[in-house]
Amino acid sequence: MSEYTLVRRGLLSAVATDTSPVQATIAAVKTGSSFRIATIKENRRRTKIQQVSQAITDASVSPLDVTISAVDTVKTKVTITFKEKRTNDNRGVTAKLQSSTAVRLTFDTVAAGDTIDVEILVEENVDYRGATVRLVDATTVEMSWDGGALLTGETITATYEVFDVEDMGDDLKEILFRLTRLLGYAGENVRQDLLSYDDPGNMIMYRLRVFDTRANAEASTPDLPDGEDLETGELARVRMTQEILASQNDRTGMIRVLTDVADNEEVG
Repeated sequence: MSEYTLVRRGLLSAVATDTSPVQATIAAVKTGSSFRIATIKENRRRTKIQQVSQAITDASVSPLDVTISAVDTVKTKVTITFKEKRTNDNRGVTAKLQSSTAVRLTFDTVAAGDTIDVEILVEENVDYRGATVRLVDATTVEMSWDGGALLTGETITATYEVFDVEDMGDDLKEILFRLTRLLGYAGENVRQDLLSYDDPGNMIMYRLRVFDTRANAEASTPDLPDGEDLETGELARVRMTQEILASQNDRTGMIRVLTDVADNEEVG
């Protein structure tokens, strides 16, 4: 029978700054007969936020572009708060997303010594993002996700189980093979030949030949000499020897010896 571990278990995790994919090494499996089960837990924000401060003075020229990290302009909005110290009649400042990397501030002339302190909030909505776990090769499990590197506070964890059913299938085939032989020992699809008797006529030796089907048992060659190859469907040969106490016509012992057994061709 096979010796194997049916399942390989483990944990994959990703934290801030990790980029996709991350991998784990497992004991080798056969990829053609293996499958994986994974449970994934994500802690990821649906919104990316940038906060930028900008000081505007009398030296600043409107419009003023403030650099931000790249965003998807379709999914991003900009809001501002500001505090101004101005001595002329000009008031206020406006903001818009000028490009994927710039917020444009517009304002009227700032008098000498005046200031506007602007706080810019950039909010980018992020599409729903998931993670997947797959068996890359015989020894590698991989977790991947979209959206680039994880942000501060974001995590992804996945517990996985990789099952390799080939060895288990071989064991089932081996069990069926041995069960057929056991049924033969019990008298199913068997030829009994090469019988020997003592002088009183007691059977003291014979051979038991086990077959996989009735048809193969009936088609087999009676009294085939020992040492000849197993015939079609023949699974095993057992030599039976009995000891008879002639004075009491009683069997005092029996020995069964397995002399030949077929290879299980169903098991690779």
